[in-house]
Amino acid sequence: MLARHVMTHTPSTIAADASIGDALALLASLDVRHLPVVDGGKRLVGMLSDRDLQRFLGPGLMTSEDVQRRLALPVTTVMTGDPIAATPQTPITEVIDALMLNRVGGIAIIDEQESVVGFVSYLDLLRELRAFVE
Repeated sequence: MLARHVMTHTPSTIAADASIGDALALLASLDVRHLPVVDGGKRLVGMLSDRDLQRFLGPGLMTSEDVQRRLALPVTTVMTGDPIAATPQTPITEVIDALMLNRVGGIAIIDEQESVVGFVSYLDLLRELRAFVE
């Protein structure tokens, strides 16, 4: 089985120059936990997760000015650079190994131009496993 068999096709992405506030709104509206971050050429440059944002915004009290300042910063401030990626032809066992080794919830699937064409999350894998065991 290959990554293309379980990936979410054409996932939503966010531009590297988008604000953290925009990212929060997009994550909430899509009800997802990860957003691949792309440059102007649509190439993968990073990964943004809800955990990245939680760590950045923190549980501590901030003034409304502090919150507004942080929300206006670009997503590159908190994204994980040098993201883990695979291709549609990557064996699913390698995708699983990458998720476990790097302790991440999902990885971007990219084409030859490094454009995001899919995303495999642990939920995609659980859905596939569930279908398999029925």
